[in-house]
Amino acid sequence: MASGDKYGMVTGKVKATGAALQVEIPFTPRKVFVFNLTTAASLEWTYPMPDAAGVKRVTAGNQTYVTADGITPTEAYVLDHATDKRGFKIGALADINDTTTEFLIWAAWA
Repeated sequence: MASGDKYGMVTGKVKATGAALQVEIPFTPRKVFVFNLTTAASLEWTYPMPDAAGVKRVTAGNQTYVTADGITPTEAYVLDHATDKRGFKIGALADINDTTTEFLIWAAWA
């Protein structure tokens, strides 16, 4: 579920999957922020970072730049050949999306 200001920015909440998670929004984002409500860890991706990257922050205050299992913007995510969806993927990154019991809030900017 997402809400926003007619697509300059959208926000939402999803359940973690412990696997790559596609978030569908009406555009391909240039900035994405994800916050895990249980671990209080966050992940931020900004163009021109590469796919699957991001700046990860954990509650201990540590900040790292990840290059795998981060955020990947998607131009067209094809569920079947008749479906064209945009948005971003959240990788199965520790402290962010590594369980099936936690919730993630996110914001994405065009």
